[in-house]
Amino acid sequence: MNDFAHGKGDSQFLNLAFNFNPVALITPYSTLGAGIIILPGKTPDDAVISLGAFDPNGQPGTAGFNTLGQDGTLFAGEARVRTDFFGLTGHQLLGGIYSDKLYTSLNQNFRLIVQTRQLQPTSGSWCVYYNFDQYVYQTSSQTGKDQGWGVFGRFGAADSHSNPIQYFWSIGIGGKGMIQSRPHDGFGIGYYNSTISNANVPSFLGLGNEWGLEAFYNVAITPWCQLTPDVQYIDGGRPNSNPAWVMGARLKIVF
Repeated sequence: MNDFAHGKGDSQFLNLAFNFNPVALITPYSTLGAGIIILPGKTPDDAVISLGAFDPNGQPGTAGFNTLGQDGTLFAGEARVRTDFFGLTGHQLLGGIYSDKLYTSLNQNFRLIVQTRQLQPTSGSWCVYYNFDQYVYQTSSQTGKDQGWGVFGRFGAADSHSNPIQYFWSIGIGGKGMIQSRPHDGFGIGYYNSTISNANVPSFLGLGNEWGLEAFYNVAITPWCQLTPDVQYIDGGRPNSNPAWVMGARLKIVF
C-alpha cells in the first residue's frame, strides 16, 4: 500500500510500475495458502504485520488442494507502520518473499538451450522490497481523510537466476484535495527505473533497462464521477524499440 501510488490503475497512476513493485511478480495472483495478520496499534492504519505461506503454483480454475506442496512453498512477510514525522501522515513498509520452487534458470547460455531444447531449472527465488509515503503539507490530519501533497518512493531487489528484473525503484509526488473548492481532485507525477539482471538469457535476447515518467490529474466532475487525463514517456527495454509517448484518459464512475 502507498497513499500516493498503489492499486490497480483505477484511481491513481496507470502504469503498473507505480502501483506495484515488479520484483514481487514471483508471487502467484491466485493461489492456496494461509497466514496471519497482526494489528499491534489502535487502528489498522497504525501498524500492520502479515506473514503467510502459499502454494507457489497459482491455478485459478481449481481449488489447489490436489497439488498443494508438490512444488515447494512460498513464504511472504510484510510490515507497514504509520510514522507521523513532524506531525504529518507517513508510512514505511518493508517486505520479502522466498520460494523453494524450481524456476527456470535465466543464468544459462541461450545457445545451449536452442541446441538441447532444454531449460535448466534453478532452486528457489527471492525478493525484498520497500516503499514509503510521506505528506509534506496537509490540510487535515484525520485518519482516512488526509488532504494535501507529499512524496513517495519504492525500491526492490531480487535474485538474478530466475527473476529478469534484479533492481527496481520509483519516486514521485502526489496529492489530493489541494484546491479548497475541489476536495476530491488528485494528481501524481512519478519516475521509475527497472534494471534487468545480468543473466545470460536476458543479455542474449538484448533486453535492457527500462525507465519512464508519468503524470496524471483526477478531475472530480462529481464525487462519484472522475475524469483523469494521463501522459507517459517510456524508454522500454526491448531491443530496437524507440522511446514512446503514451497519452490517455480514464473515466471512473462509482455506483
